[in-house]
Amino acid sequence: PFFNQLRNVQQLGYTVGVRIASVISHRQVIQFYVQGTRDSEYLAKRVQMFIKDYLRTLKNYDEKALKHLIGSIVDAEVARQSNKAKAVSALWSQIAHGELCFLQGQPLIDCLNSITRKDLVQFWLKYICDGAASDLTCVDVHL
Repeated sequence: PFFNQLRNVQQLGYTVGVRIASVISHRQVIQFYVQGTRDSEYLAKRVQMFIKDYLRTLKNYDEKALKHLIGSIVDAEVARQSNKAKAVSALWSQIAHGELCFLQGQPLIDCLNSITRKDLVQFWLKYICDGAASDLTCVDVHL
């Protein structure tokens, strides 16, 4: 949704995306980024507006569509786990970081299958939505 809204609908930049990045002490951050020709303050405001507006979308998300989306994510995870080269690489990465868990695949799939719209809204409010998020640290980087 982020890419479609900011890249295709609003045409804000030629590089638009969301990714999860690991930072110090294995903390993870959600990174929204837009690279384009408009000034960086304008782009940052549009990202913030998307984040606030998307809360409304989550609150109204159709349960059947959510189950279909989660099923697609589960299918992708099952396919990822069945790729032996990637699985071995992930396990060695865990061993190197002292966080080995051989049984992580099925618990992840079970967790994904249990997600509800309410869970998504609560997550969005707690970690993402500026002004409402209790555990949010927002950093804007303008280059």
